[in-house]
Amino acid sequence: MKNLLLPGAALVVGIALGVLIDGRLRPDEKAREEEPVVTRSTRSRHGPAGAQAAGARREAGDAALGIFLNGGTVSQLSAEEAYHLLDPDWKMSDDAVENARSQYQFALIGPKLSDAVLEEVIARGMKDGVKTPRLYQLFGIYASRDWDRAMAWAADKPDREALKEHGMFALAKSDPARGAEVYQKELLAGWADSDHYSAATTLARYKIGQGCDAFFKFYDSLPASKTAFMVPYVADSMRAEDMPAFVAEVGKRVAAGTLDRSLLQSVMLKLCVENPEAASPWIDSHEAGPQRAAAGFNVALALDKAGKRDEALSFMKTAVTGEPGKEKEFVASFGTPLLSAHPDLLEPLVDMLPPGVELTNEDVKNWVRPDPHNFEKIRRVSNLLSEDERSGYLEREATSLTRWFDGMNDGTDSGQGDDENLNANDFKILSGKLDSLHLTGHAAEKARTALENARKRAVGK
Repeated sequence: MKNLLLPGAALVVGIALGVLIDGRLRPDEKAREEEPVVTRSTRSRHGPAGAQAAGARREAGDAALGIFLNGGTVSQLSAEEAYHLLDPDWKMSDDAVENARSQYQFALIGPKLSDAVLEEVIARGMKDGVKTPRLYQLFGIYASRDWDRAMAWAADKPDREALKEHGMFALAKSDPARGAEVYQKELLAGWADSDHYSAATTLARYKIGQGCDAFFKFYDSLPASKTAFMVPYVADSMRAEDMPAFVAEVGKRVAAGTLDRSLLQSVMLKLCVENPEAASPWIDSHEAGPQRAAAGFNVALALDKAGKRDEALSFMKTAVTGEPGKEKEFVASFGTPLLSAHPDLLEPLVDMLPPGVELTNEDVKNWVRPDPHNFEKIRRVSNLLSEDERSGYLEREATSLTRWFDGMNDGTDSGQGDDENLNANDFKILSGKLDSLHLTGHAAEKARTALENARKRAVGK
């Protein structure tokens, strides 16, 4: 099985390389000779313009700091004064100007405080029961300066785990090289980091910026629990020239069984969104039939999510028509996921069916779970059907809704959760939604009667 996967992995690498050579990611050859590769952020930070901007920001910061401190300096502040200026228990208010002033004051003063003053300010906040992001940010400043000293200070604190996670995240952002070393050491020593503050992914982005080898060296140094989402996460963060090596390594690991094949798909979908030209050869690398159609459909959904509707519809059309004679079966199989995540694609998807082929009531019977929360989905599906099929579909949905209404507030454990606690206004809304379906006939009347009986059980006459 492993050997069977290798040709596919090699093909994917070829696709990625071809896109980089022929697609929009290709650097201009002349520019490559004259200029080293730099990122957008690097361009903005370095060079004369970047230095001038940084100098202007420092001057503005120094001037504002002088105003905040009435001409004094941060080194002159006592812990008590610093505590009141930093206001660790601060919370956002409706005053935008005051919010901006407080945040700027915090950003200017916090990083300049001594370790001793930081310790006192944080300890005071913890004693007062403060558990705001601002308090933890102060500890992050401390941990970024001296990890070992900060951890020793926090060792006997009740919030030491939260402090440690915030400290690790701050270190990962401010000094990722040191952060990676510390993170590996702490994890291998048994630290159960929840990664709630994304230290691992922050470090992963830093490592992929150093190249494919650096990333996978870091990846392999971590427990499996910390690497599950790293591969697709960094796929859109790497340099263009690293993409072929990255895809090759992912493909090799998929073939060896150490990475799930879905991760290779995640990487390729990201690449295809950036370069739709890469999608067709990757789709064609799948076995003809359902696998290839599903790959094309996944590309279409990824493109639609990225706001590329025209490209999405083009790939969707190819997927629908990929197996002549099975178009309706394919469309019917994707109704439920589209209703949940891409409802606006449903109508164009159905319009892609060959002339004379239409969805039936039977084709869509499992698309929507019939309950009062899905009226809009029921209405949307009914509009995709012919008049005759729509009538049968709505009659069945009305019968299902009747059963639901009959189970509301009936004194049994119907599993209907919040729908057991509705008031008169809720029932007015439900009645309006039921009317919006334009139900007719005996089934419709039964649904309205069942809803009215449920209302009486809940709120009385």
